Amino acid sequence: MKRERALEWDLTKSPADNAREALPRLAEQFFGAGRKALKKRKPKSLHRFRIRTKSFRYALEIFQPLYGPAFESRLESLKQIQQYLGDISDCASTRRLLKGPLAANGFVTEELNRSIDATERQRMRKLSSYWRNTFDAAGEEERWVRYLRDYAGRAKAPGG
Repeated sequence: MKRERALEWDLTKSPADNAREALPRLAEQFFGAGRKALKKRKPKSLHRFRIRTKSFRYALEIFQPLYGPAFESRLESLKQIQQYLGDISDCASTRRLLKGPLAANGFVTEELNRSIDATERQRMRKLSSYWRNTFDAAGEEERWVRYLRDYAGRAKAPGG
């Protein structure tokens, strides 16, 4: 797996200039990771993407004042992806909890396993649909990159 370069901040530049340079790269990495995770559909890949999404969202939140109120909808879409990924992760966690002594003592039934599988499939369908319509729509990655590059520092100061 290719290791990604850490973001480098130039302390001689303004926060807006740093955001313009760094955040578009983070967006590209986020979109690439999402496509890869949704293609694989494996718990480990989805977990890594969940962590990536959280990191991306937190980085954006730091710079939110530079972008203004329209930025909020982008953050909300990331929160929704995190929620879907968390819901799927809950299924994997439940499976891990049900292994071992519970399974050995007959507490875990086939019906319970089928129920968890059905819940996970339904949650995966929701995630896939949301990703496809919200993030993987034609031109969406470029819109994010362009927005993060072109609008940093253009927000009006409160009361200004």
